[in-house]
Amino acid sequence: AKYPSKRSLEKHNRDDALFANLRSKQGVTVLEGKYKFNPENPQEPPTEKGVDVLLATEFLADGIMNNFDVAYIVSNDSDIIPAVQKLKTISNSLKVFQVTFSPREEWQQACEVYQLYKYQMKKFKAHMQPTDATMSDLAKKFNKK
Repeated sequence: AKYPSKRSLEKHNRDDALFANLRSKQGVTVLEGKYKFNPENPQEPPTEKGVDVLLATEFLADGIMNNFDVAYIVSNDSDIIPAVQKLKTISNSLKVFQVTFSPREEWQQACEVYQLYKYQMKKFKAHMQPTDATMSDLAKKFNKK
């Protein structure tokens, strides 16, 4: 989800630039969720809502319809893991990579091929051909907290 511009135009523009760059790549789909605000505490940071369910649903649907051979999931949310596991029971030929800066054991067990981000970089760059700016934006997105 793009950070709400009402809360921080800088963070919103950072997310917007990252998503635009990713969308410009052939074969890349960017799914955007929504942010939820606490109306009783306007100073409280907004939280992303529905992103994991959206990603899991699209991942399963595209996998069942054979819309991809290789999936790169850029998320560290373990709520998506059941979708990865289910799809692997349906199709053994699909390869799933998790791209992350902070690996979790649950993902290591779920993905057919799992590698730490720094080791996956060459393969990721070959498929996505991101610029240094894009990778910097991606790093900022993951380290925004």
